[in-house]
Amino acid sequence: MINLNDKSDKELAEILNSAKNQLEENRRAKTKNVVAKIETLAISIGVTVKIYSPGDVNESPSKKVAARFRNPSTNQTWTGRGLAPKWLRALEESGRNREEFIIKK
Repeated sequence: MINLNDKSDKELAEILNSAKNQLEENRRAKTKNVVAKIETLAISIGVTVKIYSPGDVNESPSKKVAARFRNPSTNQTWTGRGLAPKWLRALEESGRNREEFIIKK
């Protein structure tokens, strides 16, 4: 065991950095080993697997969808996805057609 009491700040920082690097290397090695085992097991039962690492998946936020419908009196908009908003349902119930509210490009 290393006696840390007689080490300088610089030496302690180097030890800490070295330990962090070793820890990361150990984690990578374990991950590689586990992935290899999973792939071997998958092959043994005739299936394929795709294993994603945290950095492999695109973690960017989803893109905004342009509005397709606009309420002419309030300028509220709706993309056309999901349930229709109350304002559009009310207008349709009053006899108006949804196509009247399409935003023209």
